[in-house]
Amino acid sequence: MAATNPPNQTGRGLVNLVSDLERRLIGTAPSVGLDPDLARSLPEATTFVLVLFDGLGADQLDRPEAREVARSLVGSIDAPFPTTTTVSLATIATGTSPARHGLLAHALRIPELGTTLNTIHMRTAWGGEVDVPLRTFLPAPTLWQRLSSSGVEPIVVQPGNFTDTSLTKVLYGGARFEGYYSLDEAVSVTV
Repeated sequence: MAATNPPNQTGRGLVNLVSDLERRLIGTAPSVGLDPDLARSLPEATTFVLVLFDGLGADQLDRPEAREVARSLVGSIDAPFPTTTTVSLATIATGTSPARHGLLAHALRIPELGTTLNTIHMRTAWGGEVDVPLRTFLPAPTLWQRLSSSGVEPIVVQPGNFTDTSLTKVLYGGARFEGYYSLDEAVSVTV
């Protein structure tokens, strides 16, 4: 089942799972949520766990290894464009589209810095240091800041080796970061 909302100017449907979750948690969100039929499949709750599988798309659920996940499929949503890790994570961190949050690519030309930025490492494309304003790189308030200011504690659970990276500082300011170093620890920290 593909999720669609009333078409925007380009004719594509708008879907935003993060906005739908934010609206459920605090009553407002900056973007359109999910298609109403798909939104009804989400349970009413005061806590949500959003699990991300980097690089996993609906087309890959046809593989034998993905049968269990495919059986649980309720619907499909569109990924932001372009479908790079940093663009998708910034879309989640802000609850807005790449056109609104401005992180548009893995390699991003930053005229104010006079260089192209590798957004995974927040360094030049050649690995050099750049004075990137990490805490204000994305438009504020981020999803995590909006949730926190409304009394909801956002918690990000990721591999522990990401704890102090520049990208973590850009994406998760305002959230409590919980690192893990094994799959069992990831489950324990999440619970």
